[in-house]
Amino acid sequence: MKKFFWVKTGDAAREKPAKHVAKRSDDAPREKPAKPVAKRSDDDTRPTRLSSHPPPPMPSALVTPPPKVESTPVMPPAPRPAPKPPTEPASPELGTSVQIACLSCAAKNRVPVGRLADRSRCARCQQNLTPIVGSIALESEAILEALFDARVPVLFALGAAWSGPWTLLATELERLAEECAGRVIIARIDVDHRPNLGRQLAAESVPTLVLVRDGREIDREHGVLPAQTLRRRFGL
Repeated sequence: MKKFFWVKTGDAAREKPAKHVAKRSDDAPREKPAKPVAKRSDDDTRPTRLSSHPPPPMPSALVTPPPKVESTPVMPPAPRPAPKPPTEPASPELGTSVQIACLSCAAKNRVPVGRLADRSRCARCQQNLTPIVGSIALESEAILEALFDARVPVLFALGAAWSGPWTLLATELERLAEECAGRVIIARIDVDHRPNLGRQLAAESVPTLVLVRDGREIDREHGVLPAQTLRRRFGL
């Protein structure tokens, strides 16, 4: 039995797709499949190798600000004080002087102890100020040393306020100073307030009288004596 086959020719044969696929040769390069890239979230700030841009700045809440350094203001240099004008040297007699109250106007005048027996006038009323007609209170060692160099004899009277005989002797000393003005200087010393002066004059009891002439001790007496007796006793 004969079989017949229909064979298409012409355009129909050319349009028929090929049923086979040509094999690739081993020499052709093979392309690797690209790896899937994971998507980055907006909050992810980690740098990537594929990114050429710097990472975005961190939130301000996570950034610690640098400590503030307070700058110390520079103060201008203080101006130098103006030089003090030269002062005249103090007189050596200023530390060895005493205040004498004028009997006429009661003004106080400072007189060196070496001139208490000399004649001088008050700076206010020009009345006679010295020789003094009373005793002086001795308060410092400088005046004590200056009295040792006085040109007239000096009678030192050492006592204390609590001593009854000293109160009686003080009255007689004022009378003696008035009678012998210009010939003797009478200085009172309170050994309770000025014990150092009492030790220098070696006072062992009160009242004690010490007569000094030309810087040397001439005589010494203890107890209370009237003004006339004191005058004869010390040759005043």
